[in-house]
This record gives sequence, C-alpha cells and structure tokens, in this order.
Amino acid sequence: FLFISQDLPASDPFAKQRSAAAMRSAPLLLVLLAACVHAELIIDTFSYPNGPLNEQFVPGFSFSGPNTGDAFQTTATGNIIGGTRWLRATRTSTGISTLDVAVVDSLGLSYSSGNGVVGQLLMQWDAGTTNSLDTAPGLGGIDFTLGGVRNFFFLQYGSHDLDYNEQITVCDLNGNCGVWTDSAPASHASASPFNLTVRFADFVPLGPNPVDFSRASAVQLSVPTITALDFELRRFSIPLTVCRPGQFEVSPPALPDVDRVCQDFTVCTASQYEMTPPTNSSDRVCGNITFCGPTQYETSPPTNTSNRVCANQTVCTPSQFQSTPPTNTSDRVCQNLTICTPTQFQSTPPTNSSNRVCQNLTVCTPTQFQSTPPSNVTDRICSNL
Repeated sequence: FLFISQDLPASDPFAKQRSAAAMRSAPLLLVLLAACVHAELIIDTFSYPNGPLNEQFVPGFSFSGPNTGDAFQTTATGNIIGGTRWLRATRTSTGISTLDVAVVDSLGLSYSSGNGVVGQLLMQWDAGTTNSLDTAPGLGGIDFTLGGVRNFFFLQYGSHDLDYNEQITVCDLNGNCGVWTDSAPASHASASPFNLTVRFADFVPLGPNPVDFSRASAVQLSVPTITALDFELRRFSIPLTVCRPGQFEVSPPALPDVDRVCQDFTVCTASQYEMTPPTNSSDRVCGNITFCGPTQYETSPPTNTSNRVCANQTVCTPSQFQSTPPTNTSDRVCQNLTICTPTQFQSTPPTNSSNRVCQNLTVCTPTQFQSTPPSNVTDRICSNL
C-alpha cells in the first residue's frame, strides 16, 4: 500500500510519485497499529473528529475522470506528528464508475475507487503548509530511534489480498532519504490479519548517504489506487519501550521523541528484606536485616518481606538465678532463689546459673550437747555428754 518509486534521483526523490502501475483488483482492509496500543510514538492516527459530519473529503473525489485533490489538516492534539498532514489523491485514468471517494473520518482514512480507476493516494508529514515535501527543517529532526532503543516501524493489517510492492520513505535534516519496499507482497495475499515489522535497516538510500533516523525531518506514505480498491488506514506509529515483567517505569515517554525509560527491579540480597514492594512506576525498596546484639534474642525470624525482630534478654535480679540460658531464638529464664528456713542452713551457695541448696540443721540427741552452734552456712555440731 505504500508506493514510492525506488529509482528516483536524490535531488528530487518524489518527482515520480504521481505515476502508478495498474494492478489486479481486489478489496483491501489495512490497519497500522503500534506494537503496543498505549505505548507508541504516533505519526498519524488518521482521525478527523471535528469536520462536517465528522468527515473531511478530498475535494473533487466523488466523480470519475482524471483529477487531483488535496486535503490539508492541522492539529494540536498530538494525533499528527509535526501537527500537519497533507493528503493528496490523484486519479490518472478514467473509471467507468463514479464511485471514487477519499475521506478522513473518526474511524481513520478510507478510500474507495471504482472499476478501471488507477492513481495514487499520497500522505506526507513534514510540519509544512504546502504539498511540497519539506526536508529541512520539516519535523526538525525527530528521533525515530527513541534514543537508540527502536529500529523499526510496526504495522498491523486487518486484511491484505493484493500482492503489490508497498513503500515508506523517510528523509533527514541533511536531505538524505531512504525508501522501504515490501520484498514479499505475495506472502501477504489473502492474509487476515497479520503483523509486519518494517526495520530501519531495510530502507534503501535514494542517494549516496543513508537516511539518519535519529534526525528525521519528513515522512511520506503512498498507496497506489488500484481499480476497485477499498482500504482503511488506522494508525502509523513507532512502538515505544514497554517495561517487561520485573521492570518499572523510571520516566514516562514524552512524545514525540523521548522514550519510556525502564529499569529492572532491585533484587534484595540474602542479608536484606523487601521494605516496600515494587509497582509499575516505583522500584522495590530493600532494607538490611537487623542482627540481634549479644544481649538480645530473635523473637521473629526475617522473611522476604519482613525484618528480624529482636528483644532484650531478661536480666535476673539479685534474688534470682538463671534456670535456662538464652539462645539466639529464646529468652533467658530466671527463677527465685530458695530461702533457707530457720531450721536450715545453706549447704551450697547460689550462682548466676544455680540455686541455693539448703539442709536441715542437726538436732542433738538427749545424750549430746551442742558444742558448736549453727550459722547460716554451717551446721550445728553436737558432742556426747
């Protein structure tokens, strides 16, 4: 559907665009979409929502006979790159039917030609106000590579049952132009639907130098209007970077020439946990896992999304001893020290980790006397009378 002569001289790369070869008749439905509907650099959405009956007819294209009609549209909505689009319909042969209409409406660009009608439908985007292609400054050097991350146009056809050579032409600020020609149109015949990637590397220079896609100044698209042809154009664009799973958007795209910037989510290390989960527009926040100190123990272990919780170990009071020592994951257990009764003495003193041991005092028999009185830590000594 994109037709531009490949052997045009570099000085006037579009001089022969008003000629077209006759091709066999068949219906065509054509849709151009970006790889991602909501992430693209739009060249044109082919929409005209504010005209009479929401339509913009190409003048003179509702009757038969050789004729040329132009339709110029400007927009500030971002639907057209550079803000302007020239649409030229040229009929080079007389048809036997009066049905020959080119229109842009809310659904896109539509063209219907009658039997025997041959011509060309030409579209150009160069920010200009005339139908002469302006390569400098034109679009001013739009970066179609989006900072070096894109190298293709993406097209999606609704149906395609005509096998002819389609073409797109791009020019840069230095006046260098390149043309892409579909090398295998027959493979698309009767396909419905199918996708087509048009790589920048497949554009053939129309002069000594290749076109610089990072400094684009003009784009032209041409469709040969074959007898009994019907087609629709919905979208012409370059897909932007789409963050893949495991990435977030660092900065959104700033049309028309700044790509979306994506970055891989931060991966927490073995000594970290996820403090804040990632979103489509924010990174994962990792925090260092807390290490319990020498006087602490772990009350809750760390997980991928939670920190370790530590608590201070219990400190036994002077009237207590440690009955169970602390571990990394359990607290110290303290118990109250045993207190010897008046009829007992302390046989084994307490330590930090052991209890006091008490024994009953010796009781002298009737044939004995107390030779040494007891103390808190010694027994009574009895001797025979």
